[in-house]
Amino acid sequence: MYDYMIALLERFGIETPELSARQARARAAEEKLKEKLDAEQRKLLLCLTDCHNTYRQEAALSGFLSGWRLANGIQNELDAIPRFSIIDEDEARMREEGTE
Repeated sequence: MYDYMIALLERFGIETPELSARQARARAAEEKLKEKLDAEQRKLLLCLTDCHNTYRQEAALSGFLSGWRLANGIQNELDAIPRFSIIDEDEARMREEGTE
């Protein structure tokens, strides 16, 4: 799933100055952490970051699926309601006027 999302981002993503600035700040912070943390601390921090990223991805996917199911349910309910048609109404009015 992650590879698919990355491919979509590469295909349709828009690079903005704000995004570039955030990426640069993240890289700078990563370099500072490499200097200050020993190997065991870095492993622990990476584990925490991976868990957090996984949680965010799953929460985003869950939110998307919930929204899609809601929209699908609304569409199914709307499909059960006969749709208004001005042509059908005009034809019905003409039939009523013709029978009177």
